[in-house]
Amino acid sequence: MSVPLDQQQITDNEKGKECSNPALHPNRMEKKYFVPYKAPPVDTQDKAEFEEWIERLQFIAEDLHWLLQQPHDKFWCQVVFDEKLHALLDSYLRFAPRSYDVIYDLPEAGREKQKEVHRLVFMTSLRMATHKESKDKFITPKVFGEILYENFLFDIPKIFDLCVLYGKGNSQLLSKMVSNIFTQQPKYEEDLRATIPTILHVFDNVVAKCQLETDYSATEPKKLGNVHSSETLLTISTSDFQDVLFYIADIGITLSSFLEIYPKGCQILHEFHFEQRLATFYELVIPELVQTVKLRTFDSISHLHLMKQKLHQGKISLQKIFNNIISHTCIQPILENRSEDEMESCVEDFLHTMSAILGERRFLADYESNYSFQDIMDIFSQSECTVDDEQLQYIRNAVNTAFATYGKRKKPSGATTTGGRTSPDGSPGPPDDQGAVGGACGGGASASWGGAGVGEESETANYTNEAFQVEDYDEQVPGAPNVSPVEFESMISAVKDLLPDLGEGFIELALEELNYSVERVINCILEDKVPPSLQDLDTTLPRQPPPSKPELLVETRRNIYDGDEFDVFRRDDIDMSRIHKGKKEEKVALTDKEFIKEFKATYDAYGSADVENSMYDKILYDDEYDDTYDINNVGADDADSADELTSRRQFTTPCVFRGKDDGNEESESSESDSDSKPSDESEPRKRDQFVADPAKLREAAAQRRAAKLAKRGGGQPQRKYNVEGQAKGQGQSDDVNRNRTYKDKHKSSRANHNRRDMSDRKRKF
Repeated sequence: MSVPLDQQQITDNEKGKECSNPALHPNRMEKKYFVPYKAPPVDTQDKAEFEEWIERLQFIAEDLHWLLQQPHDKFWCQVVFDEKLHALLDSYLRFAPRSYDVIYDLPEAGREKQKEVHRLVFMTSLRMATHKESKDKFITPKVFGEILYENFLFDIPKIFDLCVLYGKGNSQLLSKMVSNIFTQQPKYEEDLRATIPTILHVFDNVVAKCQLETDYSATEPKKLGNVHSSETLLTISTSDFQDVLFYIADIGITLSSFLEIYPKGCQILHEFHFEQRLATFYELVIPELVQTVKLRTFDSISHLHLMKQKLHQGKISLQKIFNNIISHTCIQPILENRSEDEMESCVEDFLHTMSAILGERRFLADYESNYSFQDIMDIFSQSECTVDDEQLQYIRNAVNTAFATYGKRKKPSGATTTGGRTSPDGSPGPPDDQGAVGGACGGGASASWGGAGVGEESETANYTNEAFQVEDYDEQVPGAPNVSPVEFESMISAVKDLLPDLGEGFIELALEELNYSVERVINCILEDKVPPSLQDLDTTLPRQPPPSKPELLVETRRNIYDGDEFDVFRRDDIDMSRIHKGKKEEKVALTDKEFIKEFKATYDAYGSADVENSMYDKILYDDEYDDTYDINNVGADDADSADELTSRRQFTTPCVFRGKDDGNEESESSESDSDSKPSDESEPRKRDQFVADPAKLREAAAQRRAAKLAKRGGGQPQRKYNVEGQAKGQGQSDDVNRNRTYKDKHKSSRANHNRRDMSDRKRKF
């Protein structure tokens, strides 16, 4: 029976004495100097620095090749006790270029060497996460988990880095590797729970850096000596602003990659209500960053493009994190049709989570642009769990309102039926039911979900230039939402209901000034904090009607006559003298053929078809002539006139129905009718045979068979096999027995002796 590595004992000779040591012992470690990894040089033109980096990669590749070639016990001794190896792996996970980083313009040699080291590090990590390589080479699972945890072979930051570096190309192997680590050592789940408050604290630091304030940070005690800075995103240095964008993109991509590789981590994040904090962070920070990117000036166009790229990566990653948590904690159990109590709990969690973020309207709009809330409604309707339809419909209306106000989807290319929409429910504008507006503004209930693997936007590793475009809420004012006329009227009515003394004109100007926020307008008026641009205006100012425009009867007409001299819809200077109504009074002489003289030269060059008795009439084919019954002697026995009989063809008896006399008469009549034919054509025709001569048919068949046999055997007679043999009791020769066996074996190919075999052959067809 095989013994695990942690229980094996190795006998070594130390100072001439034999002693027994465990297989995993520091004395068995090879003295090897592993060089730490460094990031590629930014300036590849510096040959000295680049060659030094290539040489470092060469040393790392050779050392990792040597490590992977070691046997099971030697490998684990080196991995467990060699701290320099730990430093090498840790440095690579920290400084290796990510797929979303700026692509280094490395020469071919450097690129190939980087790929080699990248693959070797993954193979080393994969072997370190495997506790059983074969039946004879394995470690006890419990001891394996302790080795990983106590020697810091893996930790939560290293697992995050592995997911970012290898999640795109090796997702299946990496998923098994990470799952095995968490399975064999449950303490890593506790470490993950301890890491989540740190991530949330990082979100608060980013919000504070942007000079914003959240509901969570307002409840926390202020630090002593913390002086409030007056710097904003527009006034901070470019390097600090770049750090904020890079920080958000790095956190978002790292967490989304980890949740895709290890979906069970979604449940741990859900315990801390991470998705709610994420939506609040998105609502506060992302719109401010979008506006700041537009207003700040950068050193070059490429720098601006890099900032937009990082901002887009951060937005997509944060939305993906939210979708993964909702999908695996609330939707996946329903799709798997688990127990009724568990499905009811998942539905309640979903409704509670959505209700908590209903006020984050910009987040809902951006999230709905990439995912569909309709998918979750379809899943709930098809499942057996009980759902409050009124609450779900209220949530959907709130999502549609948020999308109609702040959302923006790219128009579909090609025909309008190929896809795309302007609102979540497929309508051309916001829904008529505005009942969710008040709830959405006041922070009542819900969000959208993209479904478990349904309607999810695919994200490639290499982003294109078009993918990094930042959405514009308005072409003129950065950060201003696109408000439809129906939505705008609803906002005015909402303010008018609470403050009836205000004029609609003043409310309209206040909404435009305060970014179309009903809450801010009401709050500023009640607290007497009206913006300076509105302080000199009359609060009872009525609403000005829009300027009237000349209405076109055919506004959507598009044809070749647009803008011509008779276009009465777009021109006022039409010459009416050129337009005649009714019939013209002038008389036209129909007998006037003077214009034909102009074509006389053409007729003379090609000939005229109007000349009677011309050669053209003789050779002209009449396509209206009906020759269907020319071969039949129709009406030959009727009492017609002599002229009609002479003009028709006489009845001809078929050859097969003629007798000998009939044939002679026919030949005589044919001779009398063909006086104008030459003498060589007056010979009697060969008699047509209705039925071929059987003797000739048999002769032709015999010739074909002879030719076929000659082709097969070269003209030799077919060999005969003797199966009769001698009389019974006298014995048979070997040839006869062989022929009989062959005949019995192959008789089914010549006759139906074996009906079952024949039926099987017929079934094949």
